[in-house]
Amino acid sequence: MGRPVMSLKQGTEPMTFCNPLNLNYAFGGEDRHGADPVIVLFNDKYYLFDTHDLLGYRASDDLIHWEDVSFDRTSLQLATAGQTSLAPAAAVHDGYLYYLNFGGNANNIDPNMGNLIRTNDPLSGQWEKVAEIPGRGDPNLFFDDDGRLYITHGLPTPEIVEINPQDYTEIPGTNKPLVPPQTSPGEIVRGIQRFNRELSDHLDTSQFFGHMVDIHIREGSWLTKHNGKYYLQASSPGTQTMWYHDAVWVADEPTGPYHEADYSPVAMKVGGFIGSSGHSCVFQDKHGNYWRVTTMWIGVKRSFERRIGLFTTGFDAQGRMFTQTLLGDYPMLMPTGPGRSESQLAGWWVQSYNKSCTASSSLPGQGPELASDENVRTWWSASTGNPGEWLRMDLGKPCRINAVQVNFAEQGVKSAGNPDPDDYHSYKLLASQDGQQWRLIVDKSTNKTAVPHDYIELVTPEQARYLKLENVHSALGGQFAVRGLRVFGHGGGHAPVAVRDFRVKRQEDDDRNATFSWNPADNADGYIIRYGVAPDALHLGFQIQGGQHTNVTNHILNHGTKYWYRIDAFNDSGISQSSVIHGGP
Repeated sequence: MGRPVMSLKQGTEPMTFCNPLNLNYAFGGEDRHGADPVIVLFNDKYYLFDTHDLLGYRASDDLIHWEDVSFDRTSLQLATAGQTSLAPAAAVHDGYLYYLNFGGNANNIDPNMGNLIRTNDPLSGQWEKVAEIPGRGDPNLFFDDDGRLYITHGLPTPEIVEINPQDYTEIPGTNKPLVPPQTSPGEIVRGIQRFNRELSDHLDTSQFFGHMVDIHIREGSWLTKHNGKYYLQASSPGTQTMWYHDAVWVADEPTGPYHEADYSPVAMKVGGFIGSSGHSCVFQDKHGNYWRVTTMWIGVKRSFERRIGLFTTGFDAQGRMFTQTLLGDYPMLMPTGPGRSESQLAGWWVQSYNKSCTASSSLPGQGPELASDENVRTWWSASTGNPGEWLRMDLGKPCRINAVQVNFAEQGVKSAGNPDPDDYHSYKLLASQDGQQWRLIVDKSTNKTAVPHDYIELVTPEQARYLKLENVHSALGGQFAVRGLRVFGHGGGHAPVAVRDFRVKRQEDDDRNATFSWNPADNADGYIIRYGVAPDALHLGFQIQGGQHTNVTNHILNHGTKYWYRIDAFNDSGISQSSVIHGGP
């Protein structure tokens, strides 16, 4: 039976959250992972399914607080051994929540068949098996408004098949590709599709030009209907990179024909604390707002070390689909009403970037400075996991602190079961004005749950210069290790002066490549380069950490497409915008 879900009521004031989501991700060896997520709204609750994470799913009232629910194996007459989720599909139709796993279930007699299951009470964990259908890779269940049922699927390119909604059998002759496959690098129009595994976390990709020749995989297809149009989304070039993103094609019918939008990709998250935004699900919340829940990438312990992110999504006046991922790992407001599809930034800025840190101890190569470098792929580690190990941060000046995010690393952990009673973090966070007198501002000393990306919005903002993170219990016998002690608020100063002399030079022999250059802005902590196919549609972009930078070259543009560009400079007190400029193909 599933564990009951606590009633979690949304308050009248807007709540905030911060990516990556703070979920009790399961272990695979020595790393946590969660990917390929699906969120659906059913009977006024949200349900989250994902890959290789829990032997079940999660439920929420507000998209912020999640509780675990286990599949009741008895009701399905399935064995428990080897049963796990892999790129699952979920959809709501006619009073039921439906679920379909990637390529079927491990305990099927026929591995080529998949169990389509459903429930009208997902909190109970009890499901019924309604059909066996041919197994499909990366399936997506799509019930159209007319009641017809389709499954989009496929690797390396999206396909669609229609299913009889009466008996859930595949309608013969309906399976067809939705977009043509690509067989050579010369066919790649979108520069971001090109893939070389060595570029994984490189923002400047100029050194890889001429070497990005791997044929990417289109995977994780998802179908969204809006204003009579069908938006087919699929991810590439591969989940082992922060360049993982979702492209979009548009059609008048679910079966096509589809044309790729000139503004594609529709979601990318490059730069910042954590990158990647691929293999996604688009859903609407209780207020009708669109969201994209997506895969984010770490890829240190292994290439498939991943997390889950949540971003606002919408459609502009011209019907262009967009996803707001820029500064998408900063605190964001959770909407309490409709019509909030634009960026939901809370207006709290990172105070902790490159700030001086000291520690009680450190492993070789895992120094305390790695806790403030705004990079999820590096971390500080104490030499032990003993209570009392600590990390201290000097913000350099008194700052207003509205929220903190404590990102723990899996250093030296033992092999874990899922769940494991020892998988939890307990700690204290103290603040000081002078580094001598300390006050407790966050007390998680009695916490008994896994909080790998613990985000805390302070009820009352703090004014402090120093922070001290003290260990009480480290998960699974590992060291006390922190990927980032991220501090959000206001530095008490002003946003940088707007960048001047911003230039874009597209490569003459390959206009998918471009060099962006500018004069540095005084007091900047970094830059955001935004671009799009119209001056009012700068829906894409990437983040550059470090105010000293003056140029970057990368591979993200589309052949023959005209773009408009803008560069923003940000710091611990705000963001400034330059003028929009035009650059042709």
